[in-house]
Amino acid sequence: MFSGMTRIEYLVPCLQLLLFPLGCETRKEERRGAAPPPELTAKKVIQCIESPTPFQLSGDFCLEKGVDVRRYGSGAGLPLSDVCTELFNGECELYRKFGLKGVLTAQIAPRSGAAFRVSLTLSEFSKPSGAYGFFSHRVFGDAPLETVTVRPFPASGRAVMGAGVVYAFRGTHVAELTYLSESQTPQELITSAEAELPGLARSILDGLGGAIEPPAEVTTLEGLTGVSSLGVRFTPYDIFGIKGLGSGAVAEAEQADFQSRRLIAIRATESEAKDLVRSLVSRGRFRQFKTRRAWWVELTNPSSRPTRWYIRRVGSTIYGVSQRNSVATLQSAKDRKKEKIQFESWALQTLSRAPWSGAPATH
Repeated sequence: MFSGMTRIEYLVPCLQLLLFPLGCETRKEERRGAAPPPELTAKKVIQCIESPTPFQLSGDFCLEKGVDVRRYGSGAGLPLSDVCTELFNGECELYRKFGLKGVLTAQIAPRSGAAFRVSLTLSEFSKPSGAYGFFSHRVFGDAPLETVTVRPFPASGRAVMGAGVVYAFRGTHVAELTYLSESQTPQELITSAEAELPGLARSILDGLGGAIEPPAEVTTLEGLTGVSSLGVRFTPYDIFGIKGLGSGAVAEAEQADFQSRRLIAIRATESEAKDLVRSLVSRGRFRQFKTRRAWWVELTNPSSRPTRWYIRRVGSTIYGVSQRNSVATLQSAKDRKKEKIQFESWALQTLSRAPWSGAPATH
């Protein structure tokens, strides 16, 4: 009857069910596969490898064994042309016009074994000016300054934090870091990225080496009154929005008198700076203020109304001022004319103080 069991052995489980029903139910739930307590959940063990990158990852991150590290460009395993089809899609020409030289991609793991990864795209450019130009484009795009949502954080170079992403510049490199997680909500992802990415970006920039400061035009404009820490755009090839005119920086300044744009374009020689002025005045309406050694030039842009720039050359450097808030919004022609006269007086006075602090003072 009891299949080889004694009566006592048969009755003990039954007594347990009668006397301790909750305990039995708990064990039944455990057999059904209930999650173990959090402290018993083991994190994945990360097997790190020697970093085959221009920098050595240290601290909390490493390259995981078996990770796919890809190199494109000169001296790399894959030709630079492959990066266009495999990675950049329609953005390839954007990278190329800044002087793209090589690209490295990898996925970085936390040594703690936490369930997230960081995607790294490290782009190398032929010149630091090209690298900073690309970094500037990543920060601003073609959007107005007031729509920029990233914020800077301290690093050996320049770095900004966005929603789950970091863009960082040093020397001839730009690093793009993207936080990846399949187990977090969008808000949790953003919060975790803010905690993890800045330290990783600093580690990468420290390992890369190279120039820390951006081009001189940028640092000069950043030192002016009314210019924010993210208020300066740099281009290595189309200053004044005209293709082929070369490098320069433009800042959007908030001041008591006017909302203005301030521009600096530094050339290698005084002759090159003179050529830039001649090129500008040949492109549209202009007026020369001989006593001020200045001009205004009206430059056309297919996507907007003509922009009037007041410019002055001091040695090998061009300084420029234009108005941001449109006088066309004023109600009457009389008011618009008065506004133009007031801004012209202020712009010429501002240019008369060139060279601005920190800029070359050659004459």
